[in-house]
Amino acid sequence: MRTRFLALAALTLPLTGVWAAPADVDFSATAVQTMPQRGTMTGKLYVSKSKMRQEAVQEGQTRITITDGEKNTSWILNPDRKEYVELKGPGAGPAAAGRPPMPDEAAHPCQQKDSGLKCSKLGSETVNGRATDKWEVIAVQGKDSFRSVMWVDQRLRTPIRAEFQGGAQSELRDVTEGPQPADLFVVPADYKKVELPQRPPQGQAGAPAAPPR
Repeated sequence: MRTRFLALAALTLPLTGVWAAPADVDFSATAVQTMPQRGTMTGKLYVSKSKMRQEAVQEGQTRITITDGEKNTSWILNPDRKEYVELKGPGAGPAAAGRPPMPDEAAHPCQQKDSGLKCSKLGSETVNGRATDKWEVIAVQGKDSFRSVMWVDQRLRTPIRAEFQGGAQSELRDVTEGPQPADLFVVPADYKKVELPQRPPQGQAGAPAAPPR
C-alpha cells in the first residue's frame, strides 16, 4: 500500500524533493511544503519548458537541483562548497518524462481500469490568485485507502496546492508567468564535479547482507 501512496504523491505533488514538475507555461514561484512534526520548508522554483530549477534550505544548507528533461540529466549543486553531482538516465529528475498527466487526461491512472485510483472533480476555485480545478484523488487497496486533494492550475496544468491525508500540505505561491533566464538552468563554470560514493557489491565488507528468505 505504501508504494501506491508514494505513486499517488508523485502524481499529485509538483513540490520537489517532490516540489516540481514541468508545466505548459514558463513560470517562477515560491514553493512551500509542510510536513506534520517536521515544520515548513520554503524554496524557489523556476520552470522553462522541460527545464527546472529548485532551490531550498535543508538542515541549514542551501541545495539547488537543476533538471534538463531533454537531456535526461539532473545536477545537484552545493553552493557552499561550489560542487555538484550529475545524475543521468531515464528518471534522473522530475522533468525527465515531461509534464505528468492530470486527472482529467487519458494518460492519468485515474482514467485507467484497475489502477486503484479514483478521482472526482470537486469544482473550480481561485488559489493564490490562480484559477484552478479542485480534484479529490483516493488510492484504494483492499480495506485501506489514502485521500488527497489537489488544485490544478488551469493555465500551468500542474497542481499548485495539494493536501494529503495525515496533514502534509504543499503549494506554489507568488506564481509569475514568463520566460526564465537561461543561466538558471546551467551549472556555474566555477563549480567542481564530484562523484557519489559507490556502494560496495553485496557480500563485500561494508555491504548490507541480503535479507533472509
